[in-house]
Amino acid sequence: MLLTTVAGTRATALEVCVADCKCGCGMPTPVARKTVTRLGHKKGEPVTFVHGHHRRGHFGPSSTNWRGGTWRSGEYLKTTCRGHPRADGSGGVFDHVLVAERALSRYLTPDEIVHHVNRDTMDNRPENLMVMTRKDHTELHRADRAQSACGRRHWRKCDVCGEYGDPAQMRATDRGTKTRYAHKSHAMVRP
Repeated sequence: MLLTTVAGTRATALEVCVADCKCGCGMPTPVARKTVTRLGHKKGEPVTFVHGHHRRGHFGPSSTNWRGGTWRSGEYLKTTCRGHPRADGSGGVFDHVLVAERALSRYLTPDEIVHHVNRDTMDNRPENLMVMTRKDHTELHRADRAQSACGRRHWRKCDVCGEYGDPAQMRATDRGTKTRYAHKSHAMVRP
């Protein structure tokens, strides 16, 4: 602790005790103007850190909030993996992607999706994951919706009335990347 004279306060010269910042920067810390119990400040005594220095170096494993680099993001788990091609801004990559890549011994291509076979997004066991193209994944979920709605996986949803029907009894119209289906009894509605 260092005894210093500070000028420019209400008193012309005030002797205060100043300590070094605990982050290791060596800067002198100010004296607490009032007691703040939750921060551990006592009026008239030097504070522990210079403002903003209490978090220096406290990220990743050295942080008190560190939970192994894994967190929940929506319905999925993410793990810190900086430098990964699919890492987001905070360095997070979905766990199911990492497990699938480890099993394949390669990175997934941008067109590949990891599908959870049992639909439990927290179950990232290799035997529960299936790698497929985006197109195949979309078709799989379309077939599942048809199965639960009408009991027939190959049926399509009519874009006009919303009812499911046999594609052989429907009119199909290509619209760019999407094929629209309508019962033959409907006039095809243009988008």
